Parts: sequence; structure tokens; C-alpha cells
Amino acid sequence: MRDTKILTAMSAVALLAGAASAGTSFKVADSFEDFQGAQGENGWFYGYYDSTAQDPFTPDTFELMTDWDPVNNRWWADNASSSNLTLIDADFMHPTFRGDGFGNLTHQWSVRRWVSNINGPVMIQMDLSLFNALGQPQADGVRLHVFVDGERRLVSTLNPANPTSLELELFESIAEGSVIDFAIDPIGNSSYDAVEFSAVIMSTVPSPASLALLGFGALALSGRRR
Repeated sequence: MRDTKILTAMSAVALLAGAASAGTSFKVADSFEDFQGAQGENGWFYGYYDSTAQDPFTPDTFELMTDWDPVNNRWWADNASSSNLTLIDADFMHPTFRGDGFGNLTHQWSVRRWVSNINGPVMIQMDLSLFNALGQPQADGVRLHVFVDGERRLVSTLNPANPTSLELELFESIAEGSVIDFAIDPIGNSSYDAVEFSAVIMSTVPSPASLALLGFGALALSGRRR
């Protein structure tokens, strides 16, 4: 798996943004509106990456959350008393990084996964903010990682001091069955790491005049493929 040329990818995003806006678009997925208490509903899966995996914190080691909490309408990696805080609901995601005082460390990234049912270019709009972290000395922020078909396309750090919220866009070309993971990384600890997160995926259909620019953007992105 290659994480290189992220800057090239982000430069291509700016080009593709202009091309896509010249055509039409329609929403195909919304992490808030589509949220359900069933894995796979509307193409969404809820899980985590764990540090104990052979190749930790990668899409290949994605594990499904199996503990549905109907009272709070959220998924947990483990909802037992005094367990980890790795969870996902319609609004929030929370990762875990903590020790038990006996030298045992739990490090989990909270992950929303969407599996595509379409082919073609898409625009991914993401909003995230830290809940109640401003001014808390223990808070060290979080990182958002976005993987598309196993390759890291974006890494962005949310600072607990400034800014406390981010709006991001990513343009990709996907196929039916493509997998997009939105992973929240707790960095050094998971104090005040409740992240309000939403992702909207728009299918973009460029105008004929924009196809040449889209082709150029695809060339710029091609250096990141395997």
C-alpha cells in the first residue's frame, strides 16, 4: 500500500473540482441520513482498525462492530461496562487509545465504510468537528484518514485549539464495489476525541467541455495507483 504523492492528489482535487462543477451531480450516499442499526444497510458498514492486527490501521484489517446499542442508537466495538469508547452513531465517531495500568494498550481507530453501487467520478464532502475539546489540556486532536480501494487518499489533522472544525472535499473515480473508509485516528490519547462527522458522496457528471480537464486530472492521480 502506498501513501505517497498526497500533495499531487490534492492538487488534482482542485482541477477536478472545477471540472465537476461544470456538469451535474446527485447524492448517492449520506452518512447521517443513511445511518442504520444494521450492517451493510445503504452500503454503510461500521467498524474499526486495531493495533493488534498483523498490518495495523489499514483497510485490510477492518473489523465490524458487533454490539448495537438500541437505547443510544449507536454501534460499539464493545459496549461492556468500563470497555473501550470505540463507537459510531449517526452524528459521532470516537476512537480509543488507552492503557489499563498493567502495560496493556488498546489502540483502535473508529471507521465508517461505504461500498459503492455506482461507477464513475464522485465528489466526497466531509465535515468534522471536535466535541467539547476546546481549552481541554488533555485533548491532542484527531486525524481523519480516507482510504479508497485500500489506498490512502487523504490525511487531515483536526487541532483541538484552532481550528476545531474542518470542511473537506475529495474527488475520485470509483467503480461498483469500490470501498471508501473514513477512519478517525486518536493520535496520542483519546481524551475529548468525540468527533462530529458527516460524509456526503455525490456522483458527478461533467459537461463535455470538462472531459479534457478530467482526463488531465486522472493523469495527475495515476501516480498514486498500484
